[in-house]
Amino acid sequence: MSSPVPLRLQVVNAFISLCRADDAWPSTLHDAGYHLAGLEIPVRGEAGVIVIDAVAQHTDRDALLAAECKSGANVHAEQARRLSELDAAALLRMVAAPAVGGAAPSVEAVFVCAGEHLSRILQGLAACKVAAPVIAVSDQAISGHGPAFADEFLNAAFSDAVPVTAPPPAYLTLDSESADEDVDEHVLAELVACMAQGVDDLTVPALAERVVQLYTRLGDGRKGVLRRKIDASARRLASRQPEQFAYRPSTGARRDPTIGILKSPEQHDPRGRTQAYQALARAATAPRSRHRPRPEVEGQLDLLLHELNAGVDPSEEEVE
Repeated sequence: MSSPVPLRLQVVNAFISLCRADDAWPSTLHDAGYHLAGLEIPVRGEAGVIVIDAVAQHTDRDALLAAECKSGANVHAEQARRLSELDAAALLRMVAAPAVGGAAPSVEAVFVCAGEHLSRILQGLAACKVAAPVIAVSDQAISGHGPAFADEFLNAAFSDAVPVTAPPPAYLTLDSESADEDVDEHVLAELVACMAQGVDDLTVPALAERVVQLYTRLGDGRKGVLRRKIDASARRLASRQPEQFAYRPSTGARRDPTIGILKSPEQHDPRGRTQAYQALARAATAPRSRHRPRPEVEGQLDLLLHELNAGVDPSEEEVE
């Protein structure tokens, strides 16, 4: 799957997309009655805590799918066994989902993997004696493999390969493994969008919700990790561009740290709107050491100016 989003997140995005009614990608799980209930959800069991990559819940009954999203080829036996032995009631409580059916809740483990690693994933599950269905995702199709689903509607949905023509939509673009420069790129893009919308300031949690599209679906632990990474990014950007951004730490009167947008570039840059924002993008992400230049990333400027392009007058003359 070729995409600017890391493979580890593409596989998670594939499961998310299957749970949503979105014309950009097949909505196979959504059409079978499932919706996304949570991401990175910790559940404590007899053997300790297990973090589930994604959880889907049936709309009309308390049937849950607990997904392990694998970008690599290895199956961790203990993780796989614990995933197959989850307590449905405990998982339902952890995703804070309301009970919708009268019957006892149920949970089924499902593994989602990159198509290129399918055979290794199936071998790994067989070796650790875990019987769970596998959804494989490739550039061409989504397909079901391994044991049958407990839900007969899912067996029907994955009886034939579902064709795809593009990678899944990028609902998640950052996670706890994202490098600082990637976080800075996405945070700056959102701050530029806020400039264009006339936003004066916002709290770090509010910024996190804007930067990470499904932030509110994350478990509390993962929310905290991403919030701290975005907080650190806001500090870095404010230190590099103090005329544009002001980082204000939390105080007794202010519970959450905030980032203030002091003024937009076109308010003090005579070169015109487009070049002003380009200069902001370059300066705010400039490396601290001139001996280690930050590599140019194709399409990066498009990301930073995504919210602005629609408002740029194509006749505007840029001054060199």
